Amino acid sequence: MPDFLSRHSAGFLLDRGTLNPGRSPYAELFRYYPQKHAALSAVAGRRSFLWAVRSQIGFRHYEMCKPVEWVLRVGVDRILGYVDDEKWMAFLDERFANVDGCFTLKPPT
Repeated sequence: MPDFLSRHSAGFLLDRGTLNPGRSPYAELFRYYPQKHAALSAVAGRRSFLWAVRSQIGFRHYEMCKPVEWVLRVGVDRILGYVDDEKWMAFLDERFANVDGCFTLKPPT
């Protein structure tokens, strides 16, 4: 099973409760984050999911709003798909019109 890293805000308990996009730090940064998250959820086919990166790759940037890092061991059968960071951020910033192309079932090259 591959190891992944997932970052969250302080106080977020990964092993309790439900995930609420409206409580994400991104909801404060991007006006339509809950709606955009819902669009991605529809494409991914799941209402709720965690964002994570492979531990051997790691995160490219540090985000002050997400200071807590979790190490997750995830079965390959539990990976929903992959998000293209650049397209997703363009979608959040309203520079990319729709969510299509942000999500794929195959790992990026």
